[in-house]
Amino acid sequence: MSRKGRTGYLGMFAFAAMILNAIAWIIKIILDALKVNNSVGGILTGVASILLLIVALVSAYDYASRQTKGWRILFWILAIVSLLSIFLGLGLPNFMK
Repeated sequence: MSRKGRTGYLGMFAFAAMILNAIAWIIKIILDALKVNNSVGGILTGVASILLLIVALVSAYDYASRQTKGWRILFWILAIVSLLSIFLGLGLPNFMK
């Protein structure tokens, strides 16, 4: 069985997001040097953004669940806006290119 550390799957998602982001940047640098246009970097960056959002939402939920009702409501509003921005706004063009 693999070691997940104290953060469990959260740490694994954060590490995977860092790897995907690094790979996306390396691919972008190589393709820019070769003057080739490809969407692989955008797709990897989009997946990394989703993984980082999952990590942030789980961490923020843990914090907000211990706060007053106002903070919990603010968390849900921000979580919905963040998800919509990834899937409908900022993140969708990365996947469609």
